[in-house]
Amino acid sequence: MGSLGNLPPRKQLAEIYARNHLTDQALVQYGYLDQHADPLARAAAFREEARLHEGWGEFDAARDALERGLELTSRDNWLHGELQTALNRLYQRAGREPELEARWRHAAEQNPRDLGAYLRLEALAELHGDRVQEKTWLTKITLLAPRDRD
Repeated sequence: MGSLGNLPPRKQLAEIYARNHLTDQALVQYGYLDQHADPLARAAAFREEARLHEGWGEFDAARDALERGLELTSRDNWLHGELQTALNRLYQRAGREPELEARWRHAAEQNPRDLGAYLRLEALAELHGDRVQEKTWLTKITLLAPRDRD
């Protein structure tokens, strides 16, 4: 873990670099944060790295940064939803939504008891406005979700 005292100035410096279109310098600072900050700050740094990479047309680097951020957050964390939405939109803007859907369908097939892939598929259907598919995924989630015993 890096010195806690130098993390806020590094974050501020990264933001200044990004605002001034000094992407390489901003990425260096965010890279330090994603290695040394607490998990939530690391996830936020990955979000910013993804934004910068996408701005340069670097789809793979943006996707990888968002996925690393998602790994650091739980599904009930506000940042997880934001990162997931950013990932959906990244694929959408790149015209690669079928690839994303295929990855999540594969994940659901590999681990059918894990709600995560189904939740992602439902969010994607909602984003597309596909109410029939959204209902299908919500039904599946409802059947798999643990029941409240009270």
